[in-house]
Amino acid sequence: MEFKQLRTFMHVAKLGKLSLASERLRIAQPALSRQIKMLEEELGVSLFDRNGRGMIPTNAGERLLVKSGFLVRYLEEMRAEIQSFAGTVRGNVVAGMPDALAEVIAAKLIDKFVTQYPETSVHFITSKGGYIYDWLQRGEIDVALLYDHQSDETLITEKLLEEELYFVYKPGHLPTNHNSISFEEVCSLPLVLPDPQHALRSQLEAHAKSMGLSLSVQCDIDSLRVLMNMAAIGTYYTVLPRRALRNEIAAGVLEVHPIVDPTPHRTIYLALPAGRPITTATRLFSDELKIAVSRLTDSPL
Repeated sequence: MEFKQLRTFMHVAKLGKLSLASERLRIAQPALSRQIKMLEEELGVSLFDRNGRGMIPTNAGERLLVKSGFLVRYLEEMRAEIQSFAGTVRGNVVAGMPDALAEVIAAKLIDKFVTQYPETSVHFITSKGGYIYDWLQRGEIDVALLYDHQSDETLITEKLLEEELYFVYKPGHLPTNHNSISFEEVCSLPLVLPDPQHALRSQLEAHAKSMGLSLSVQCDIDSLRVLMNMAAIGTYYTVLPRRALRNEIAAGVLEVHPIVDPTPHRTIYLALPAGRPITTATRLFSDELKIAVSRLTDSPL
């Protein structure tokens, strides 16, 4: 197998048509077709089902797509790493983090990095922590931020920040006269929270279960903005870190109250896939991630 054959195969498999792969790679269709045929002959299997609609990967093709994706990215990263000895940082960094964190730090982080290292590019992905974890394990992401991750041998993790979670409500709608609200009382109130696959929700569910309680969740909402909008109505409440609400608190749209007995926290981790080299570009981007997370504590809110 040759690198160019695998690269051609990946484009055809992902785009579904030789014509589209030809345009993307700027290589004539007959040349691409020969590369695919030579690869199939070498492996002794058919990699595509060919029909009038295009080329659909067979089971063998699907498996090769998973394996070749890691290999092609590794070779491209190795090339960029060797070129960095010339004094210029090059390469593509695939980074991921949960949506709530991305809304706070992503824009300035990416702008700073690509401005400082113009020969690099960043592919930035936001999603639920569980998906990001899976992509890290498969080698599809170079570096990520995760919440409350249990360490395992597939990842290299570093604890960056532990933040307290607060009860969030519309000003004037606090259901207590005390300086704090108990976790038991929080469980009894109508809540809007991310779905159970989200790290924040699963942590709160675990706290409740350990106390023989259950959360009164009225709506599952993955969007941070919609969660805040729902809490601002005054009928519902939510639980979030205070720094995610600094603009809304300053504007008087939302307020927060400490939760006690117990006080829920969540931890932000930097994570990289174990067992693979870390390129210069990825290492430098990881350093910028650490700086960006450390600055979350600088806000007076």
